Amino acid sequence: MGSLVALCVLTVVLGFVKTELQNKEFTLGGNLTLKPAALTSSITSITWKHDDNLLAEQLTSDSKPDYYPPNEVRISLNFKTGELSIIKLTEKDAGKYYVEINNVIQNVGYQVKIIKRVTAPTVVVPPLACSETSTNCTVDCQGDVTGAGTVRYFWKEDDGDWKESAKRKEIKNDADMQTIKEFFCKVKNSVSDEESPATKNPFYKPETSSSVGYIVAGILIILGVIVIGAAVAYKKGFFWKCVQKTYKTTGKSYAEAAKLLIKPKESNSPATGADGGSATEPAIKSDPAPTPSPEPL
Repeated sequence: MGSLVALCVLTVVLGFVKTELQNKEFTLGGNLTLKPAALTSSITSITWKHDDNLLAEQLTSDSKPDYYPPNEVRISLNFKTGELSIIKLTEKDAGKYYVEINNVIQNVGYQVKIIKRVTAPTVVVPPLACSETSTNCTVDCQGDVTGAGTVRYFWKEDDGDWKESAKRKEIKNDADMQTIKEFFCKVKNSVSDEESPATKNPFYKPETSSSVGYIVAGILIILGVIVIGAAVAYKKGFFWKCVQKTYKTTGKSYAEAAKLLIKPKESNSPATGADGGSATEPAIKSDPAPTPSPEPL
């Protein structure tokens, strides 16, 4: 009797109270949890209604919740929080949900949709319209989205980022597109997303061996310049260190120390002259070396 009265009151009040419905989507075969609006006081009674049917109620804190139909084991009610839960969702669980707490119809309800998970799509490239000689063509992200609700499509090129786009993608046979090797597409709804396997770009042109050779040759030239520059810098630095060492050990000026380092060494064996005697070659006179800057203190 109490349940019948509560149902009648709920039906009458719903005709006068405007309830805002929030859209919610849940996975077919999954679970559902609906929460009432923020509570300002503790719950003394609670009733949930699905469309025009009484679904769950608990009129006192000491009583047990009642579910409709009575043998329904998928539904549970949390009296403390007012949350309604349903497991193993079917398409029949879709619809409008209203809640009454402490004999007051809440101004927030739910419009529930039960949708399927999306399946893995495939990038379809029309073989006749998309060839190496085509100027452009359209590739398609195909997959079964029946019962999946609102779906969105994304595309990716090689290892790039995902970009949201339409189900179909137009590609042009230009220099940029010819560097892209593979395409991927992804389908997404509110409860799932799936990616396609890689699909070869019909306009892809791999780099030729000659262009690769030019690149390698350029890299080698750059490396060679770096190595030679480093060797010259090292030699200059080493020579200056030797001048400094000679200056310190001989007490000569920097210019004289530099001359000693660059002066050719005389042969230990005396040369034989035309008359069989030894002849000594005159030393080759070299220009004086520039005076290095004095060693910093």
